[in-house]
Amino acid sequence: MNVKQAINIDDLYKIAKKRIPKVAFDFIEGGVESETALSRNINSFQRYGLLPRYLVDVSKIDQSTTLFGKKWNGPFGFAPTGTAGLFRRGADLMLAAAASKLIFPI
Repeated sequence: MNVKQAINIDDLYKIAKKRIPKVAFDFIEGGVESETALSRNINSFQRYGLLPRYLVDVSKIDQSTTLFGKKWNGPFGFAPTGTAGLFRRGADLMLAAAASKLIFPI
């Protein structure tokens, strides 16, 4: 299976686990010490579900938002992390370039 064939988060998880080196995957997937915060986060997110909406006109969707008086193309941004380089050399610079090109906050 590849990313284009994935139909849900579990599929993406399985693909990532196979493709990412174990030390890097364990870093992303795990938490610190007893992983209490990780467990609480997982439990919190499991309370929410996605409501599928079929046959909805998606030709004019606008996900832009305004943050600190500036309009961005999406409701999320890229946080600076020193660990992006675990997966690819120069990944932090690639993320910054992509965010700039797509007009997403960094």
